[in-house]
Amino acid sequence: MGSHFEMNRPRGWAAGTVGLVALFTISWGAILPAEAAAGDQLWVADHSVSWSQQPSALVVSPDGTRVYVTGTTYHRASQHDYLTLAYDAGSGTEVWASRYGGPGGNQDYAVGVAVSPDGSMVYVTGTSPGASGHSVYTTIAYDAATGTEDWMAHYGELTSHEARASAIGVGSDGTVYVTGTSDVVGDGYDFATVAYDATTGGERWATVYGSRKGVAELATALAVSPDGSTLYVTGDGYRHGRDLEYITVAYDAATGVPTWPWPRRYGGPGNGADQAAAIAVGPDGGRVFVTGSSLGSGTGLDYATVAYSATGARLWVRRYDGPAHSDDVARGVSVSPDGSAVYVTGSAHFRPGAGTDYATVGYDAATGHVDWIARLRGEPGRNDVARALAASPDGRFVYVTGTAVRHGFHADFATEALEAATGRSVWTRWYAGSGDWIDDAVALAVSPSRVFVTGTGFMDPGGRDFVTVAYSAE
Repeated sequence: MGSHFEMNRPRGWAAGTVGLVALFTISWGAILPAEAAAGDQLWVADHSVSWSQQPSALVVSPDGTRVYVTGTTYHRASQHDYLTLAYDAGSGTEVWASRYGGPGGNQDYAVGVAVSPDGSMVYVTGTSPGASGHSVYTTIAYDAATGTEDWMAHYGELTSHEARASAIGVGSDGTVYVTGTSDVVGDGYDFATVAYDATTGGERWATVYGSRKGVAELATALAVSPDGSTLYVTGDGYRHGRDLEYITVAYDAATGVPTWPWPRRYGGPGNGADQAAAIAVGPDGGRVFVTGSSLGSGTGLDYATVAYSATGARLWVRRYDGPAHSDDVARGVSVSPDGSAVYVTGSAHFRPGAGTDYATVGYDAATGHVDWIARLRGEPGRNDVARALAASPDGRFVYVTGTAVRHGFHADFATEALEAATGRSVWTRWYAGSGDWIDDAVALAVSPSRVFVTGTGFMDPGGRDFVTVAYSAE
């Protein structure tokens, strides 16, 4: 088992040599010497308050000193609640923990977390029962230093039979954006996006996008342009009432009005299930990249990545079909800091009848040319699932995380650093909980010096914990 890469052409430079190995002992909250080598595990934080917990998202503060994780925890008394944790990024020490259980019921699920541009506030969104019993978006603002709730906002109680949040983001001016799907009574499922004042939680605007009455359209991800002027939301919906295709909408961030000629749609050659999973905007705001899974012609599902200009022109489409020509599922996209490259990761079949491996593709952002394809393979025949990736702030590396099988049926966090220019594997690190069962990494974030991964760790005597791991980036 191990890593493999294929290179079509380098980007013209090679990453430098990484540092020396340091000798140390790992423990929760341990502070390690500055000479820690690339890929060294710096700390592990295991938060256990119930037998069942599922983190969903992670973010690092703008100054790199705090890490915030959110997700869902289960208690017998209150059932499922939001749980948000703050850690010291240097040591892994837990700074605060905040829990939210709504009054309307017992099914509160957090899905996303974001930080204000100045690092003073943390925003969490998800879905919880409203006063009527129907599900609504519930978004909470916390003081980043203390975890004290500053405001809470709900969306969907009066306008929807059911509303489920899927993503959150913050603009350069601090405006908080939440998107998801709303079942407006009599009109089916539509994209529903809301903007909140960062200070008060007051609703600035809310908008619903649906192409036709009774046709389901489900929003999955959002991204804000670097200058804060445009909000992009992507997801999927039915074309002519039967085939799913990508739908991407651009809104004026100040007003919530869709900008012409958006929305844009993409349907693959298989005329089947095309589902957008992730979206990213280039650093100059000039390009938007959407990726997901699309039915090919005789190839099963393929990665399908679409590049648009900010004005809505389709620049290129690239499809990746793994060597086994079976179902390949893209889950994440990231853009290099200089905007020259775009990276997509997910799971692909490399051998007929075998399990999936991580497959990460590096594209030229301007042309869509495939620069390289990198593969991480665990135990043969098992499914290895890449879930998230991010480019390093200096643009030298791409970090990928997810879940892979090392032995038997026991899956672990598997995090890999790839050279951004070539796709060459620089290091791979594994994390296994004490329960020696399934440890499932779901999210990743990077600072200039560290890589943070969070997910579910199975611990003895059988509980599922929030587990966050920090690695040295270089």
